[in-house]
Amino acid sequence: MRLIIPQRLQRLQRLKAQTMTTDYRYGLNSKFGKGYCPVCGRKSLVPYIDRRTGELLPEEFGRCDHQTSCGHILSPYTKGTDGNSYSDFIFQQEREQWKQDNGHSQQRHRPTFDRKPFVAPEPRPAVLQTIPADVHERSLTAYDSNNFAYLLRSQLGIGAANELVERYRLGTYRADYELSIKDGEQFVQRNFGKGGTIFWCLDAEGKAYGGQGVLFNDNGSTVKFKNSKGEEDRCNRPIAYLTKRFLKDRKKPIPEWLEVYETTEDRFPYPFGLNLIATAPKELPIALCESPKTAMLAAGYFPKMVWMAIWSLSYLNKARLESLRRRNIVLFPDCSKNGKAFEAWKQKADELNGKGFRITVSDFLEKNTTTEQKAKGYDLADFLLSEYRGYPPSWDSKPGDSPGIELIQSPTAEEWATTLGIDAEKVLRPVQLQFVG
Repeated sequence: MRLIIPQRLQRLQRLKAQTMTTDYRYGLNSKFGKGYCPVCGRKSLVPYIDRRTGELLPEEFGRCDHQTSCGHILSPYTKGTDGNSYSDFIFQQEREQWKQDNGHSQQRHRPTFDRKPFVAPEPRPAVLQTIPADVHERSLTAYDSNNFAYLLRSQLGIGAANELVERYRLGTYRADYELSIKDGEQFVQRNFGKGGTIFWCLDAEGKAYGGQGVLFNDNGSTVKFKNSKGEEDRCNRPIAYLTKRFLKDRKKPIPEWLEVYETTEDRFPYPFGLNLIATAPKELPIALCESPKTAMLAAGYFPKMVWMAIWSLSYLNKARLESLRRRNIVLFPDCSKNGKAFEAWKQKADELNGKGFRITVSDFLEKNTTTEQKAKGYDLADFLLSEYRGYPPSWDSKPGDSPGIELIQSPTAEEWATTLGIDAEKVLRPVQLQFVG
């Protein structure tokens, strides 16, 4: 017996099948590139696309790739403050337009109500967790095995280096594990054998909210190694990751504070060096660069500015700079082959100045680096290390000595001219240097 299905029922079945197999109208799509996350500030926001039109949705809609550390997501199906979602708003707009296009009278249908434009909910504040003070304090030692502390001493002298290490609360962590370390063009398996450097993320009161652990070579460059995927990587990791790895390798239990800390949504909520703000003279401008290494080196050479670092190119945002709103800020972006880094921070500075900040952008590196240096992505630290070859160890006194210091009058241009047998106008006068420490 042949079962005859009414035509209307067949249409309903086809419609149901299509509905079950058809994706939502709005979906995530990263082929258009990623935007900046409004919560963590990283360039990790995957945008939503309208699959029907192929167009991107407004920039506030997206999902942060860092779901563990950030977790931000704003979907077009999220209900706004008026109880409607972006999807509801677009549907209603198109429905009304269809009625108008097809000559339907409003009176022939149930009454409609004026809807307010969709208002996206405010992003929830990031949940922050601190690192216990004793964990932070225990790292403030073992500088003899810390290659970055050694670099500071070789460049600035023991006195100035020790003062910077104390001021910025530089830390050291154990790095006695084997790595496939890059040596020239080859990778060699060996034990690093020295301590790594911790750049702590401190608030204005000195509480630790995070830290960046970095392994440096003897020359001050970051150690490169081959990761589990066989790719070249840099020894640069959050301190929470390094702590957990250290404990797991030794089969020790994970402390409660670390389990709680892993729920934090922003592990670098403040600029590196923000703890200096309490004692820094208000007339001194804030110099802001990308890398903590750069900030500490520059602080030794240019003491008339308060040097801080923002951790990453994309971390420059209103939330992280809020504590510096009333200070004059000078940005020192890294070099890039096509000037993208400079332009990105210039645009960000213009945006923040419109919100009450006082920010200027230095073009020092753009004007004073070569094409080759720009291609390598030089930062101010690279420039200083290439221009200044170091501080002679003989300038420091040996332990226990009391050196005799005598001030002498510098020769005048005329005295130099007489000694050298040239015109006084051709004598190049030295620029006075000030050493701190």
